Amino acid sequence: MMQWEYSSGAVLYRMQNGEPMYILVYDSHYGFPKGHIEPGEDEQQAALREIREETGLSAALDTRFTERIEYDLPKKPGTRKRVTFFLAACGAKDEPQASNEIRRVRVVPYAEARELLWLDSLKTVLEKADRAIRQQSRRSAPLER
Repeated sequence: MMQWEYSSGAVLYRMQNGEPMYILVYDSHYGFPKGHIEPGEDEQQAALREIREETGLSAALDTRFTERIEYDLPKKPGTRKRVTFFLAACGAKDEPQASNEIRRVRVVPYAEARELLWLDSLKTVLEKADRAIRQQSRRSAPLER
């Protein structure tokens, strides 16, 4: 029987000169802030907590964007992980800080973010998020704070 683990996170960004800059975290690979959903939390609460824990930033979650990815956990045979990603905007002047969980945090434009992400499924999430941000910014930038 398949076991499941559930995590939540966000494609975290800030606007700079009208362009989204993506905030990626690095532990063993570059990715988006994410982590396990703790007892009593919903996906949104977990995403905001993980952003704070991994980058030190507060962010505004946009739940109109939701992407889920699933993959098998090689170190846990018979276990599959489902990760829900939202969009999250932080202030243009906010500077992320690496935490004890995360070795490095980078703020990069789309093309560099796409190169740094190691999983194709994360690249796809980034592509969809970038499209959503650009559509929103053409409609008066409600995601930018």
